[in-house]
Amino acid sequence: DSEHGLFEMACGVGKTFIQIILFMLGILDAEKQGKKFTGLWACHRLLLTTQVIEEFNKKSNGFFKNHNVEFCKLNSDGKESFETKANEEFKWGVPKHVIYFTTQTSMNDYIKKYDKIQKKSTGINKLAGVLKKIDLYVADEAHKEMSDELVKTIRDCCGRSYFFTAT
Repeated sequence: DSEHGLFEMACGVGKTFIQIILFMLGILDAEKQGKKFTGLWACHRLLLTTQVIEEFNKKSNGFFKNHNVEFCKLNSDGKESFETKANEEFKWGVPKHVIYFTTQTSMNDYIKKYDKIQKKSTGINKLAGVLKKIDLYVADEAHKEMSDELVKTIRDCCGRSYFFTAT
């Protein structure tokens, strides 16, 4: 369906550009509805988040700046971690457009932590609660670090979700 999909494309044909367009369309749609947009972009390595943020800024022709979109890079630990944001901003929402950039590993660590704390498989359910706050989820290099259960949870919970892979 058009709300979810897998893009399997060769390197260099424009995966990042398509991702930028998807986020831009999501923001425009939210603005038409008088809402604030919350997006989540995930990859397999934190280093890639810095590179993709630069690409989003370069290739968007000022769109994100003009629409007051905040970019927030989430790591695995501390105040700027996926877990911290999940327990704060994702829970309550934010009064601005925001795109979070993180790794699938950070999300998997979140699941594992709550599975361990509660001594049962509740981490995926806790993540599902977070993902219900996300208007658009984009996974880059989706063939890495993505379990079938995680993909199903993302598809079931997020407004829209797209998975990109070069393999």
